[in-house]
This record gives sequence, structure tokens and C-alpha cells, in this order.
Amino acid sequence: MRIWIINHYAAPPTMAGGTRHYNFARELMKRGHEVCLIASNYNHFSHHFIKTDVPLGEMDYQSEVPFIWIPTPPYQGNTIKRFKNIVTFSYRLLLKKYLSRNAPPDVIIGSSPHLFAAFAGELLARRLNVPFVLEVRDLWPAVLVDLGMSPNHPMIKLMQWMERYLYQRAKHIITLLPNADTYLQQFSVAPNKITWLPNAANLDEIPQQIQQKVSNKFTIMYAGTHGLANDLETVILAAQILEQKNLAHSIRICLIGDGPEKSRLQKLAARTNLTMVEFMDPVSKKDIYSVLNQADAYVILLTDSPAFRWGISPNKLFDYLAMGRPIIFGINTPFNPIEKYRAGISIKPNDPTSLADAIEKLSVLPQHELDEMGKRGNAFVRKNHHLTHLTDTLEALLVNLNNESELSIQVP
Repeated sequence: MRIWIINHYAAPPTMAGGTRHYNFARELMKRGHEVCLIASNYNHFSHHFIKTDVPLGEMDYQSEVPFIWIPTPPYQGNTIKRFKNIVTFSYRLLLKKYLSRNAPPDVIIGSSPHLFAAFAGELLARRLNVPFVLEVRDLWPAVLVDLGMSPNHPMIKLMQWMERYLYQRAKHIITLLPNADTYLQQFSVAPNKITWLPNAANLDEIPQQIQQKVSNKFTIMYAGTHGLANDLETVILAAQILEQKNLAHSIRICLIGDGPEKSRLQKLAARTNLTMVEFMDPVSKKDIYSVLNQADAYVILLTDSPAFRWGISPNKLFDYLAMGRPIIFGINTPFNPIEKYRAGISIKPNDPTSLADAIEKLSVLPQHELDEMGKRGNAFVRKNHHLTHLTDTLEALLVNLNNESELSIQVP
């Protein structure tokens, strides 16, 4: 089966960025399928162009998986230049010179969060007369409205129209959010048209060696986007509380990654002369586990928003769980494996005092208690988010969908 996956921000493990689709593609290829990832040639996380000698529109094999890189203009932050990048990528998906050198697919998957690429993917699937599968990673534009954007903004209105169109036109919908089916029902989407396929942990890549400490301090890590929704200002404010308690000599907080909020956060930390917090550059997926292996615990936060009532599925959460360390979880959502499986400490979002208390508590716990938390989290991810098992679900969905499509075409 020939599968095209359109994800504006897809990346191989040698680059910074999410590798959900790379991992699924590699697993599907092991099973005999032909998979190609279609992504922007400008990396959203490192802000660098992807250099390749492959001619325009031809497949570039990155770590065994073929990519087609669509040329797009650069940008920094959430500005008009980013919107230009989004529109350029989506428009060029429909130009034959970028994709026509390759054999047509049997199915196209178009992934969000932004809907423009998925919309172009649906148009492309219609042109090629193949099924289109919509993957919903974030519920745009509902999330943007929940985070403060006006519901009357023309961009919100446009995306609401795209959203309704895609929900109705998609042959099937994959969602990463466990409760998204409830949201989708308001658009009259039938339950049997929806499949929950959360993020997975590639457990084969998790280091087997014991923790590699580079500091004698208790180290808390965050690795991921530094955006408004990630609530990293709460980490800075919690660090201020801990330094006021004279704990900078025993606790270290590392923030790894990039994003539109990073510069502001660095300035906030500098204004208060924080010595506990270290800002680090983005790390490629192939290197991130060795960096995470230096931590004693991890933190994952999201700002308190009704957007997360449908659930969450961030890559970093499953990477943290797979590493077998305690996690401080500050997200208002019904999906909370940290609390359910006692794999760390749950706190209220946007609460620096609670975060500071949680960090201090973990820093003085006996090592065997920290280890038990980590083991419970690791057991959860192995049972529920193993890449192999989730690929089984994806493969069955696509094969059945393609068989249905062939049957429908044969009907007189």
C-alpha cells in the first residue's frame, strides 16, 4: 500500500521536532508498505532550512524514511511571516511540480494542527481519487479561541469553515485526544468514523544504561516548545520561590527547546538573577534521550484552559514516562496518567507555589521512592503507548479504508 502523510512540521530523528509520523512510517515500511512524508523544508524548531542535494519534488531518504521537502519562506515567532509560510506550504502541495515525480498514493493522511495543509491534502486526494484521512492533533480553531483569540476574528471564521468542511469530507478521522469524539459529534461526525490514536513511545530507542548525571544537583528537565500554552513562566516563578529558600545549591532546572516565548522567559530569569534555571538549545530526537537521561525528574505544564478538556497527547509526556523518572504534571485535563498510576506529582496549572513545593518534595525523596514512581510510569507507557501496538491500529485502519475504497469504485 502506498501512503502519503502530509505534516507541515514532520522531521526525522536527526533534526529537532516531532517524529510521530517518522516513527509510524518506519514501522509501516517494515511491514511492506510504501510511505512518504511531505513536510516543509524550513524547520519550525531550529529555524534552519533543511539542506539536501535531492532535486525539487523527489524523495529524500532521511534515516531510512523518504521525505519530500516543500520549499517555504523562513519566519520567527507567531508573525505574519509564519502565516505566509503556512499558506505557501499548503498552496504548493497542489502544484504538480512538487509531487508529480512520484507514483500516486493509495491514501493520503493530512495532519493538523493548522488546517490549511490538511485542507490542501483533501483537495489533493480528491484530484487523485484516493481516500483522505484527517489527523487532528489539536482542535484548531477552538484551542486558539480558548487561549484568547477573538471568535470573530476573520482567521477564526475561515478555520471554522475549513474545520466543518474537513470533518465532513474526510473518509476517516484520527485524533490524538481521548475525548475528541465528544467534540466532533457536534459536527455530526459518526462515532465509527473516528479512531483515537495517541502518540507513541519508541521504546527501542530508550537508553538502557543507568542515569548519566552531569551535576550533583537534583535536576528537573523540560524539553519542548517554549510557547504561550506551555506555561513556562510558572517554572521561572517557581524557581524564584526556590531560590528565596536558598535551594539553588541543590536544585537545577533545565529548559530545552525554542519557541516564541523563549526570549521573554530568558529576560524574566535574568531580571531576577536566577541561577537555578538553565536554557538549552533544541535537541534532535536521536540525541534527546541521552540528554533526558541526565535528569532526576521531568515537568510538563499547560496553561489552565478549557481547550484541554478534550484530552492531551504531547510527545514529551510519553518520552518522559518511557525514561522511567518521576513527572510533575500541571495540566487541567481528564487524561492524567501521572495521578492515576502514581508516576509523579500532579499540581494545579498556573500555580508557581505548587510547582515549587513539588520540586522541593521530589528533591528530598529517597531514591527508591523516585525509582518506584518511574517504574509505574514506564509500565503504563509500555502497555498503552507502545509504537508497535499503535502501528497495528493505524495499519488496520488504512488497509480497511483502502479496501472499502476499491469496492466503492467497482460498484456500477
